[in-house]
Amino acid sequence: MYLPYLRGNEFELAALTTLSYTQIFKQGKVLPIIEPVAITKKCLPKYRRLAALQTPFILIINPLVGNLTAAGEVNNILVNGVLQGYDGYNLGYLISKFTQLDELKQFITANPDRKISLIHYSLPSFSNDIIVYINSLSTIEHNIILVDNFNSSYSQSISDSKAKKIILNDGFKKQVNNASYASNPSEFFSDIETEFQKKGYAGFGDFCTIGEQYNDSKGARAHAVVIHWTYFKTDSTMIDHLVSDDISPEKDLGGKFGQAYKKLNNLWTTQETAKGTMGSKILENDYGKPGKLPQLGKIKQLSIMHHMELMKNILN
Repeated sequence: MYLPYLRGNEFELAALTTLSYTQIFKQGKVLPIIEPVAITKKCLPKYRRLAALQTPFILIINPLVGNLTAAGEVNNILVNGVLQGYDGYNLGYLISKFTQLDELKQFITANPDRKISLIHYSLPSFSNDIIVYINSLSTIEHNIILVDNFNSSYSQSISDSKAKKIILNDGFKKQVNNASYASNPSEFFSDIETEFQKKGYAGFGDFCTIGEQYNDSKGARAHAVVIHWTYFKTDSTMIDHLVSDDISPEKDLGGKFGQAYKKLNNLWTTQETAKGTMGSKILENDYGKPGKLPQLGKIKQLSIMHHMELMKNILN
């Protein structure tokens, strides 16, 4: 089972809605996690589309980042708003250094008939008390653990007899800017997709080709265009960072995208698993000709789509 962790930005939601037209989320192998970070006019229709297409997912009701961190915001706008009447998704609750046992109990008590997934994001205070309480529950479907933020004893202390235990891993090594990825254009991404069962987990998750680190600042205009693209090689997943040769401050994004796309096309000819997904087909068909320039967010969307499809194919 694969659980991709996405933030609820426009293009990340677009990756889910586009793939929802396929059967990828209805086969029980891929269950997206959404941490909603913003509500915009372009985001709300995508949540409606996920519901209309009966897409299963986990919706985090207490996001740690973004504009919806105030208590009750996700409930008011999404759960009791655009998603009202659709119950085909799990409520997700982030366990973090801010978590109080009383708040967790209140959440569980308030949702006796809902499917619940707990995401263990960082070590909470009084973690022993919280673990004892979690292990006493029979209503939890998943315990999803960001392993980089915990020691092994924490993970081992969480029972897997009642809920599926999922390992969450961040394989994306974020750089300070797009041009910096050129220093390491091809690197190891993860082998958790082939090792999770040996480690005692029922499934695995990752942060796709965006990484765990969140930054809502738009920042300066990108000097380079980069396409992050994953593929499976031997027993692990690799990621190539396909950076435009031109990294000058000039605005020629069309030319820069063409340079990055040419490198991606070369990757497609050498690595079989780097192609053949809906994400790769849309990128090739819609933007593979000279002069065609997608929004940079669209490149991210198609990269995410490809990665989710790749992970699902590995599980087959």
